[in-house]
Amino acid sequence: ICPFTTRPQKHWFDDYWRELVGLLHENTSKSVLMLGGPGDKEAAESLVAGTNIINLAGQTSLQAASELIRKSKLLIGVDTGLTHMGHAHEIPTVALFGSTCPYLETDNPNGKVIYHHFSCSPCRRSPSCDGRFDCLREITPSEVMKEAALLVNTS
Repeated sequence: ICPFTTRPQKHWFDDYWRELVGLLHENTSKSVLMLGGPGDKEAAESLVAGTNIINLAGQTSLQAASELIRKSKLLIGVDTGLTHMGHAHEIPTVALFGSTCPYLETDNPNGKVIYHHFSCSPCRRSPSCDGRFDCLREITPSEVMKEAALLVNTS
């Protein structure tokens, strides 16, 4: 999973990530790795508390992260370079977009973008929702799990 990015309005919610990881563990025997940069270490430690996520945030070079992504069976992430690497490596990738929407279609035959258009989205750097980030709240862990299962079962 790649839950971190440069702006808070592009982050999905920690409680959603934890719920999704629980669903992943129910449906697969695979380990869940979390990638992120050095600046994500504190947020990563908070997110993994009480889970069995393998936290590699801030512990890999960009090249090593790319290689881990290339060898992954699935990547789920927000609008961040690591998620875009999943599409580039053509592994099953689910991208969660809300305040930004750089694309809706990918060149990755195993790629899926989940984006719920709101009248205020994409707001980019000017959120008008008073920090609720409704566009991302609308993307539920069960929706993400459904799309991920479809990708993994067809790749």
